[in-house]
Amino acid sequence: MRLRVRSPTPPDNGEVVWIRLGLAVIRTKHICAALAAAALSTFAAVPAGADPKPVTVDVVSDVQGDTRDFAVTLNELDALGRADHLAFNGDLVPNGSERDYEQLFRTVETSPHPPISYSIGNHEFYTSDPDPVEVARYKRYTGMPGPYHSRTVRGVPIIHIGTTDGTYASGHAVVLGEEQLTWLAAELAKYPADKPVLLFSHHPLPDTVSGTFAEPVEDQAPKVYRKDYKEADRLLGILGKHPNVVLFTSHTHWDLRRNDWMSRRTVPGGHPAGFAAVNTGAVQTSFGPDGKGGEKGLSAAENSALRVQVFPKKVRIESRDFYRREVIRAVEIPMGGDYKPVEVAKPAWPARPVPPRKPHALTGTIGNETFDGVKLQPAVDEGIPADLLGWTHQGPAGWKVETSEAMPDGMREWRGWSFVTPRFWTAADTQLREAFSRGDGVIAVADSDEHDDKDNPAKVAPFDSTLVSPAYRVTGGSTVHVGFASHYRQEDRQRARAYVRFSDGTERELLAYGPGTADDAGTRDQYVTREVQVPAGATSMEVRWRMHDARNNWYWAIDDVQVSAAKVVAPVTGMSAEPAADARDLPGKGWWLPQAKVTVTDSNGAPVSRALVEVRFFTKGDAHWPDGSYTTRHGWTDAQGVTTIMGQGPTKAEYAWVTVQKITHQTLGDSPATTAAKILPPPNS
Repeated sequence: MRLRVRSPTPPDNGEVVWIRLGLAVIRTKHICAALAAAALSTFAAVPAGADPKPVTVDVVSDVQGDTRDFAVTLNELDALGRADHLAFNGDLVPNGSERDYEQLFRTVETSPHPPISYSIGNHEFYTSDPDPVEVARYKRYTGMPGPYHSRTVRGVPIIHIGTTDGTYASGHAVVLGEEQLTWLAAELAKYPADKPVLLFSHHPLPDTVSGTFAEPVEDQAPKVYRKDYKEADRLLGILGKHPNVVLFTSHTHWDLRRNDWMSRRTVPGGHPAGFAAVNTGAVQTSFGPDGKGGEKGLSAAENSALRVQVFPKKVRIESRDFYRREVIRAVEIPMGGDYKPVEVAKPAWPARPVPPRKPHALTGTIGNETFDGVKLQPAVDEGIPADLLGWTHQGPAGWKVETSEAMPDGMREWRGWSFVTPRFWTAADTQLREAFSRGDGVIAVADSDEHDDKDNPAKVAPFDSTLVSPAYRVTGGSTVHVGFASHYRQEDRQRARAYVRFSDGTERELLAYGPGTADDAGTRDQYVTREVQVPAGATSMEVRWRMHDARNNWYWAIDDVQVSAAKVVAPVTGMSAEPAADARDLPGKGWWLPQAKVTVTDSNGAPVSRALVEVRFFTKGDAHWPDGSYTTRHGWTDAQGVTTIMGQGPTKAEYAWVTVQKITHQTLGDSPATTAAKILPPPNS
């Protein structure tokens, strides 16, 4: 039986290490004097003028049930080179239940990662259990000794602090208590002012990172983030004496692209350089200012974290966007002088191929294609970083592109149909390209707008290109069904048509876009299905997509092509959302828990298991959130195609409105949805 170490590496002082065996957590003590001596001398024998190998610490936070993005983050971080340590800075789970922790640690145990230490966040207190029970559950699953703890990793101090009271009874989210504050002051006093110390706390302090400043009100959230700590002044007084401390805080989910994502916070009576404070971003859902001193959700697609490298006399921090696969910023904080952060050159994101998806095979499938697995290359004419491999004109086996020889090159990436990643396409331009939610992995694109952006080739000849499928064998006189995801935008004289050409030369039109057609305005982000009669003498057929008479107009993108003897439908249908009967109250905690039961079925009405469901809970009526507030949650369907997902709402909210945002399945693809239901709070809320 294999042991998984779920805790940090053994501390230098030989204290407790936690090992998880199945669902049991076992405490084991390791005496590590030799290891400690080696760790403390890590930086000793380095040639003058050379940087030693840094201690690398990855920092993630605010997963809150989004284990799909969390797995992406862990895999992407590991692909950069295994870190020495991972600091998980709170909001590990949505609500703190046993089920939540089990879901999280299934992802931890099946994803690559270094040893992990954990902060406790507010979401770990969202069950109806008393605080001591919730803290005990956090300790049992994470292996941490309590809400606050410390260790060294190859000589680098890593300290976590956290609330001991999750009730909000004090009017604050964080209550540290005298014992923890005294302990923290003693821990920080161990290290000289030029020794980097990494400190982790889930909640931000006022006037430190995005959202916590009082002004300007329209660009901050002073109503939300200036009263998180009961003992804020006491904590600031302790930290202000230590310019070598880098405080990492989470909780806000605010964008790491903001200029106030980090700062140096000075405190009266403290060191003139103050201490560094850094926002860690979030794995789940980004937030930003609402213009009224509060905040609003921005996107559930965002996914960000940090890679931190600690050198003897500086700390390097890279903020990384795992949704777009790009480095946002790279900053170095010197451990001396004015301690002022300096922005440095960003590293390139390592190129990685897009893994092929398994096509959705229906009964009677004749052919299907996702376009994934093609060999991609960097931009040629587009101003897109070379490390992003995102396009090719060479399609999958049997597929071909027929482009008019009269067309000049223009932007060579877009001369005729191209096979591209959505990220590469939207990096070229947006203009609703990003709205193709049904396109994933690699998609096929005809983009006359981008093609014309170099040397205006449409002045010479209009865009005219046809994407052609392999020849599929068919039986004369039978019925064939064709389906594909389509995202089309119409302008001016541009025309497009999808049609079938049979071996006897007969053509059958599937759809037509352009002036005078029924679909003149185009149809975006839909799944097209058509039924075609095979001529009596035909033995094979090709599916063709032609875009022509196009100049500096728009585009057409397709994905997930299916050709079948059986009826073809959108990859996932039959979704429903309904409230569970037992919305739960949390006495004394200021929250109640609306629940949504979501059922996912396929085109035949059969349940779909292992589908990832994204649900948004909107609550309205609480005085603290006059414009309403929302949370986004995720859940996996079981063998019956059902998942029950729990949200949260302020105690005084009048109702919660739950909306199914999106359903994702490995083989059935993605399906946006708008099914909604209203949930009333329990009578006592």
